[in-house]
Amino acid sequence: MRTHIYNKMTAQEVEEYLASGRDTVVVAAGPTEIHGESPLDIENAMAQLQAVTIAETIDAVAVINLPYIYPGGTAIGRGTVWTTELQNYDFSMQFCKSLVDQGFKKILIVPGHGAYWLPFFIRDFYDKYHIHPVEVRVNAQLPRDNIEGGVTTMDKFLDSASMIKIKQQFKNIHIDPDADQRGVVLSNDPALREFADTVRPFGGVAALAFMDRRQHGGGYIYKSEEEAMELAEIGMKAMEEGAKKADLQGLLDDLDAYQAYTKKLAEQNPRFNKL
Repeated sequence: MRTHIYNKMTAQEVEEYLASGRDTVVVAAGPTEIHGESPLDIENAMAQLQAVTIAETIDAVAVINLPYIYPGGTAIGRGTVWTTELQNYDFSMQFCKSLVDQGFKKILIVPGHGAYWLPFFIRDFYDKYHIHPVEVRVNAQLPRDNIEGGVTTMDKFLDSASMIKIKQQFKNIHIDPDADQRGVVLSNDPALREFADTVRPFGGVAALAFMDRRQHGGGYIYKSEEEAMELAEIGMKAMEEGAKKADLQGLLDDLDAYQAYTKKLAEQNPRFNKL
């Protein structure tokens, strides 16, 4: 394939891909939000990096331009684009139905961060269209900085890898030879932290809302383009290794078998077709 990025394919290339019997699409869905010293799209770029890496590994196509998914607790900051979980659900139902109508039969979704709308969407989409979307992530094993509340794997390695591999330009990462190399991270306010800690043992979910934008802070500031490229290489190799270690082909095989079972189920139980 000339490219595994759906958005960059021609219509004829999509036709040829589907005509060959291949039918898998990997959808990257992430937010645009404040994130310390990182660009606003770092979590969406992370989802894109994973989606493209997965697509290259399993000969699928990757959709990479869904950048305005529900952002969580960062509504306080200018820069965060606000959408709701319900809007994500509604859009995803229509968007993925279009993919199925085109001929895609296996849909993998890579969320940029916590995606509480996904379980509801997956259940309803499966019941309605008998295609089972699957949430996937490939975890990369990367070295971490030993700075409490400081630079994370995503900030230092995968930020640069995402920006360079997907966008092929340096202006999307923060380069400043004179800056401190990590953004400030503050702890959550006690009320938020204690409530979340109390809710989790009950199996519940706390709806986060930060008081200070630095509570969703961090980010890595690169000293030079050379440093960014060096760290990007580490990030891309680690993501590729994570995709290789994950049993993605086994997932696709089991998904095919389950959807064949679902087809029989629908044939034998007419009510299932009316949900």
